[in-house]
Amino acid sequence: MVEALRLSAAASQGPAGLLAEMAPNRGKLVPKGTIDNALSVIFKPEPKYDPVKWASDHGIFLWSMQKELLNSIRDHKFTAARACHEVGKSFAMAVAILAWIDTYGHDAFVVFTAPTYPQVDAILGRELRDMSTKLNLQLIDILKSNEIQFEGVMRGYGRKPADHNPAGLSGIHARFPLVIIDEGCAVPKTLFTGANTIAGHKNARVATIGNPDNPATHFRKIQEPGSKWNVIKIDAHSSPNFTGERVPKYVSEVLIDPATVKEWGEEWGVNSALYTSKVLAEFPLTSESQLIHFDTIMEAQYDDDVRSVSPPRCLTLDVASSGKDEAVAYSIRQNGDVVEEFAFPRSDLMQLADRAAEWWRNNRRCFVVVDANGNGEGVWSRLKQLKVRVVKFLAQFAARDPKLYVNARAEAAFDTDRAMRAGKLRIPMSDDVLRGELPNLQKQQGEKNKWKLMSKEDMQAIGIESPNRADALCMGAWALKLGRVKTTSSGLVGGSQVNRVTQGYAA
Repeated sequence: MVEALRLSAAASQGPAGLLAEMAPNRGKLVPKGTIDNALSVIFKPEPKYDPVKWASDHGIFLWSMQKELLNSIRDHKFTAARACHEVGKSFAMAVAILAWIDTYGHDAFVVFTAPTYPQVDAILGRELRDMSTKLNLQLIDILKSNEIQFEGVMRGYGRKPADHNPAGLSGIHARFPLVIIDEGCAVPKTLFTGANTIAGHKNARVATIGNPDNPATHFRKIQEPGSKWNVIKIDAHSSPNFTGERVPKYVSEVLIDPATVKEWGEEWGVNSALYTSKVLAEFPLTSESQLIHFDTIMEAQYDDDVRSVSPPRCLTLDVASSGKDEAVAYSIRQNGDVVEEFAFPRSDLMQLADRAAEWWRNNRRCFVVVDANGNGEGVWSRLKQLKVRVVKFLAQFAARDPKLYVNARAEAAFDTDRAMRAGKLRIPMSDDVLRGELPNLQKQQGEKNKWKLMSKEDMQAIGIESPNRADALCMGAWALKLGRVKTTSSGLVGGSQVNRVTQGYAA
């Protein structure tokens, strides 16, 4: 017994201490089990990570798909989950992180990231702070800086590295590293590459989750058949509010419900890109008729958590055509940033005109573009009456380049596509509706091979509602002539070679 205690005490100082203590006794018999007991002090059994059990032990209720997601992180090195809105995905990720730190302690390290730092802070960071406070975890602290501490030592953090820096998530060394990539569809491939460098051994885990709103992303690629990622889908119809799965009332109240899904279907159209992503948790389909491609939309996004300080050039206003539509107004800034100024669901037309006039009085160097079709005629007339510098837009206006386009509506949409691809127009990352409407603009060829857009009536017939925000953006791009391109021609004039640069339009 004394021998066992002596060796165990030496073992507590590490392998070197144990060997030094045993050296004088080399060749002598040692009681059975003494060495095994001593070695167990050095080589403790590996703790078992079980986030679902951890949640249950801490009084946290999880519904079935949250459990499936957490079990995937436990069992698979790589987990990718595409999900609809309001299904508790960030809550589940917070459980995954706290359970990881609590299980592995000082051997753990966690990195969590998102497309922007405010998303890092306001989504996962907030969930972690709230959850750790409510559970009164004695050993874990989540600081306001999103640093994670275990017994006062940093064991993780939330950060937003530069998109172009593949090393932004590398350089982390730990026995049990965990990387969480939130809103994965808006995160570039370089950051996934950085996450891979952390997950270099069997104990590592990488998980990403997000809305599948852009098929032209790495988030989509890792979910294709044959991928090393374990893929999970959480759509609205798998929510307990649809399936009848028994959950506490406080859980049901924060999950997506049938009334919301019905409202979104009426507002966006059940076949729209937005509904496909936010409700069905599927990537929208692309087609040859799609004018503005998903990769163009992704490249033209800017982080609008910090409001644009560039002066405005114009205000562009699409007027609601029916009771369920909303009127929305964007300003287009000198640096190309698009900023939502205001929106009026089911608005009073005179109130809408007065709001636009108020904006113009504060920005008199600008002009206001108004969709004067239908209800917009009254708004345009009111703005004229108020002496506002206003430009009328009608979809049936003749195109500036009538050889290419059937009307101004088609030309405006093509202008917007060119401006976005050229970096002259950048849309806010947070505007899910605008990003979801732009892919719905479908191009067609009419008489004499002129380009036109699918009519709004035809869009509604296939389950896509009027793209009000996209229309507002297109009108502004057309009014500012952002789609105009330079063309160069050369020829002989008076025996000399001359190059001419002209402004024009291209298909």
